[in-house]
Amino acid sequence: MQKEKAVLSLLFLSVVASGCMSSGNSTGSVTVKSLNVEPTQIFEGQSVRAQMEIENTGNIAGEVAIGEDGKEILRGHCPDIFSVDSSGFSVTSTRDSYDGESAKLEPGDQLRVRWKLNQKAERVPLYGLDCDLKFPVKFNYSVSGLRQVQIKKNKEVEGSNKLQTQSSPGPMNIVMGTLPSSTGKTSTFIADTSDDSRDLSIAIQLRNPNPESEEYRKGVVDVNENSFRIEATEPLELDESMSLDGEDMVWNANGYSDPKCEVPQTRRGLRLDQGKSVTIRCNIPLPEKNELQSPSAISEISAHVNYTYEKDAGTRNIKVESRGQ
Repeated sequence: MQKEKAVLSLLFLSVVASGCMSSGNSTGSVTVKSLNVEPTQIFEGQSVRAQMEIENTGNIAGEVAIGEDGKEILRGHCPDIFSVDSSGFSVTSTRDSYDGESAKLEPGDQLRVRWKLNQKAERVPLYGLDCDLKFPVKFNYSVSGLRQVQIKKNKEVEGSNKLQTQSSPGPMNIVMGTLPSSTGKTSTFIADTSDDSRDLSIAIQLRNPNPESEEYRKGVVDVNENSFRIEATEPLELDESMSLDGEDMVWNANGYSDPKCEVPQTRRGLRLDQGKSVTIRCNIPLPEKNELQSPSAISEISAHVNYTYEKDAGTRNIKVESRGQ
């Protein structure tokens, strides 16, 4: 079993490297246009104001997680030193899409978030206080991939040479590849004619590609495993999704009695740093020859998953000085 996994990985990677698999335009991100915190040095009893401007510079819509009083962005405000003043918090966006938790941004849309931080410390020690304000920005996306394969009754049947492989754009993309069959091709398979069932092996690679510029260097992808779904149209039979059962992820099979997909298990879940990827593998039973309604049929295998793209917008240091005795 381990040997089969290794062979699948090597073949899959070789197909990707050879350029035989194509994906859509994968650009898409949230860009922090500005981040201002003033003043950065205060005396006890004074307040601090922060403002961030964000733009969706990608080519797909996404949701910026903001949370009540902006707590999903300003997550490191040193709560023992500062409290967020609700009356001084505000959100404005191009389409006025903030609903109290997130704001949906179409390509080109901008967002402005403002905070007021009131000092909580009743007395500042003579050596002062130090606080690093952290601003991680989380953008929620969905990504889909599609790969067409053809199933023929026998090798002599003439099939199609124009089969599609697609991936929707975004910071993360999906690349789908299948192992070569007895035809020697990765997209054409012969229907099962033996007593022993045969499978079509597919690898779904989720990739957080390396950035083309330094500006995107810190983007991290958190894959929502619970949202992963893979489907196939007839004559293939596959309709599976993931769900959480206690602390374990399990497959929910619909019309497929023996789930054959494998998701890698890691300590921190499917969290992908820049340039990293993870591969989900599935085995799909090939139909029997007598089940085909025509000499050749095209099936579409599709995969879908939701994820969060988190970008570190930066850290701003605040020093609180004592007024002395």
